[in-house]
Amino acid sequence: PAWMQVCLGVVGALVLWVRSLIWRLMRVTWVVLVLMASILRTFRLAGAASGKGVTAIWEMSHRVHAKFMMEAVADLSGFYVKIAQSLSVQTAIPEAFHLELTKLQDAMPADPHEEVERTLAEELGKDWRKKVILHPGPPLGSATIA
Repeated sequence: PAWMQVCLGVVGALVLWVRSLIWRLMRVTWVVLVLMASILRTFRLAGAASGKGVTAIWEMSHRVHAKFMMEAVADLSGFYVKIAQSLSVQTAIPEAFHLELTKLQDAMPADPHEEVERTLAEELGKDWRKKVILHPGPPLGSATIA
């Protein structure tokens, strides 16, 4: 019956959403654990150094951590990009984080063309090309929606 197909569709969509949510939470947990372990290691290294060596160790650590965080946030997209964009304008974060996260303000990488087409087909149906015209070349820009 039709109602069963609708129910199966809803259950299928719910399963995909839960799987996506679990993947994102696992990715966030991984990023936090890696950053914490690296920061603890940096504390040990900086504790054994002296003077300008301590500053150099922390500056290098901040650059590496900021790059790692930027890549993870861009991969997670959506909500996490918005959080990182908010962080990028704060003055209380190290300069390396500010420089790296500021890239999210105007240089967010665009999704692949195939992914955009798949999303349009899922959201608008098989006849989505009658409703939307895509620019054939490379993306003119990109934006995030949380």
